[in-house]
Amino acid sequence: MTLATPDLYKEGIFADSFTIQKGEYLFRFVPNGDSPDMLSVSLIGISFSFSEDFELSGTSHETGISVYYTWDYIGEKRLLVQEGQELEIRINPHGNIQGPVSLDIIKSKN
Repeated sequence: MTLATPDLYKEGIFADSFTIQKGEYLFRFVPNGDSPDMLSVSLIGISFSFSEDFELSGTSHETGISVYYTWDYIGEKRLLVQEGQELEIRINPHGNIQGPVSLDIIKSKN
């Protein structure tokens, strides 16, 4: 999902549901310097529960003639789902509904 416009949030929270299969998954973020400083993500299902407060972190890179930043969210990004089920995802950007960020949940190759 890409959270890039305020109309995706209801009362400041993004919520949706999806079906997930048994397996190991990883969060992958595509943030930038305007993305929310804190992104709280929760996943709730019949036999699965996950919650994490991800913090945006910038790393500067110097090339000799310029400096640029890369951005990532720091926090627990691994999920282990024991059985397939429907999950509800809730994303709280703590008031920053203007800053864009993309979030994927991808199945690990392991």
